[in-house]
Amino acid sequence: VLPIAALVIFLFAFTYKNRNSDREFEKAIRSMTVVVDAGHGGTDKGVVTKDGKYNEAALSLAIAKKIQHLAPDYNINVILTRENENFPGGATNRNDALRKRVEITNLINPAAFISIHMSGTSETEQKIKSGFESYITKTTNNGPDLTLASAIRKELRDIYKVSGAVKYREDKGIFVLDRSNTPSVLLECGYLNNPEDVSFFSSDDNLEKVAKAILGGLVKFTNNQIKKLNGSFEIPYDQDGIEVGREL
Repeated sequence: VLPIAALVIFLFAFTYKNRNSDREFEKAIRSMTVVVDAGHGGTDKGVVTKDGKYNEAALSLAIAKKIQHLAPDYNINVILTRENENFPGGATNRNDALRKRVEITNLINPAAFISIHMSGTSETEQKIKSGFESYITKTTNNGPDLTLASAIRKELRDIYKVSGAVKYREDKGIFVLDRSNTPSVLLECGYLNNPEDVSFFSSDDNLEKVAKAILGGLVKFTNNQIKKLNGSFEIPYDQDGIEVGREL
């Protein structure tokens, strides 16, 4: 009797734990496909830490792969623009790589496009600028992009600093966002010449937190698009304003 009782208690505890785990995060109402773009790659390493230990291309890819690995739990299918250190789509230079990113995205026609980057700034501001920043297209039809960025930023605020409002580049625009045919956002995940940011974003556990936060924001964005169509639309996150960003 005792072994059977022990087994029943174990199975009940396991089931209860699984049910609690299911309630820990919201899942997409309908399965959706998202394109996640790890910035740079190939000969373009992006921002590099002062000691040369970390670079933007490698860390962006690490975050993108975390998102792809965890995505099925959220009922999301993730397509990466690149899955290794090379440029996407066989491109041989930075400009071709940008075009390939857009081609991949528009061919798939996903529910959303997320471009992952890291940032850097001058040595005098090394310990001043910190945390996540987000950019959207400067085109007039950027309402869905702002809603997407706001949903993701709300989740990111729970794990690390989020800097300023959603931004767009007034002077040059951002090619992968301006040419994308789907709601899009570019996320700058910390400053690689800020020691605190480097410490946070070089941790594998923290990269997983970042991936989960981005997936949580994607779910809230797409679920509310569906609720909007059904006449029960509610915004469960703060709507950020937009400011002109001249950096990036």
